Amino acid sequence: MLPTEKNKNYPVLLLLSLYLIIEMGVFNAMFFVTHFFLFDRFRLTEEYRQLSFLANIMWIALLFFLGDIRDFFKNNREETLKKSLRFVGFYISLFALCVIFLIDESISKVLLAYYLFGVTLFIPIVRVLGFSFIFKKNVHGSFKKRAVFIGHDDYSEQFFKLLDSNNYYGMECLGFFDRSLNGAGLGELEDFYQFDVDAYDYIYVSWTVSKADLVQIISHADKQFKKVKVLPNPNEIEEIPEGFEELEGMALLEANELPLDRFLNAAVKRTFDIAFSLAVMILVLSWLFPLVSLLIVFETRGPVLFRQIRNGNKNTPFVCLKFRTMVLNTEADTKWATKNDPRITRLGSMLRKTSIDELPQFFNVLKGEMSIVGPRPLPVKLNDQYKDRIEKFLQRHSYKPGITGLAQSMGFRGEIETIQQINARVKLDRFYLQKWSFFFDLKIMLDTIRVLFKGQDKAY
Repeated sequence: MLPTEKNKNYPVLLLLSLYLIIEMGVFNAMFFVTHFFLFDRFRLTEEYRQLSFLANIMWIALLFFLGDIRDFFKNNREETLKKSLRFVGFYISLFALCVIFLIDESISKVLLAYYLFGVTLFIPIVRVLGFSFIFKKNVHGSFKKRAVFIGHDDYSEQFFKLLDSNNYYGMECLGFFDRSLNGAGLGELEDFYQFDVDAYDYIYVSWTVSKADLVQIISHADKQFKKVKVLPNPNEIEEIPEGFEELEGMALLEANELPLDRFLNAAVKRTFDIAFSLAVMILVLSWLFPLVSLLIVFETRGPVLFRQIRNGNKNTPFVCLKFRTMVLNTEADTKWATKNDPRITRLGSMLRKTSIDELPQFFNVLKGEMSIVGPRPLPVKLNDQYKDRIEKFLQRHSYKPGITGLAQSMGFRGEIETIQQINARVKLDRFYLQKWSFFFDLKIMLDTIRVLFKGQDKAY
């Protein structure tokens, strides 16, 4: 059985997804119930179907643009109610403008009035009830996160108490690493590097910590896939600067946050991965998989699929799938394929040159172990070989590995002959993760297709 690392975000994301389904259900129920109340039927005519579709698009857009999804777990009950009413106010204003300028006059104004009244009444209630459930989960530790603080001053002490005393933030603050506390904290900065990395999720660093120490803390955190937040000097800021987070009037800066750490970005990428993978399976793998399987079986003895343990998200091992392209051998986990490699079969050579051998990895994508675009995963033994020799090597495991990546779209693939070659790929992987966008993924996919048609010297 493979060792795994439980992704602590999964329960939260699952709960949030379930909540959004419920909210959208209530939102649409308001429309259908109002329609039934006035016209004695649930079936919508064409103009009302268009109106319902427009209402859903506006609602979803506002959810993202107003930040209500991202902030849902950070609010208390009063703040949740206040933001819900603000959200509904924005929605009613936008909806009214669309009705005035875009909607056919045959739409019943009475229906609209009843519908908007229902939304105003029930959505805040649903959100407060949803928050109350999440609040209970945080109180009982189901979604609780743990944090350590490095450096002690009045501002960090105030922030510590803010997080630790409010259960709805779901944060347990373990203590401070600071020499000035004379044994009252968790120890000195040197003790932090020996502290159990599984005991905490976040690191909050005071502005009193030197820049050199901060760089070292971030480097240590990156290797352990922990997030660092810096608390600024309160005497140097009069208002929350642009780019800073704000929590009840207090500022903090994400020191090593990546675009895919944000829920919305990760959700967009995952949704595309699932949709594209299903399309590939239905349109391509449904007929290509059995065909290639038969050809492999006819050429050599052995399994159709080559299963290899590779390092994935947060360096967690997973079984990566490929069509088998070699005869059975004992060096597959430790030796790169080379030019004229005697282990590669004739069919395998063709599969490798066209990258058809990688197509089973769409199953890995659907399982959530890989993404379509991301740093290419290496076999565990080769990963261990490079992780201590390449600077910031483990940063490439900050997100799921990909079927293709930035390096592959630029022609870097195949055998690694020098340390400089793997170093160049790692730098491209880190650049991709730091600059990720949905359109960047699309560009990499198109560039990969272009490279495949062009052909590559090292595609063996």
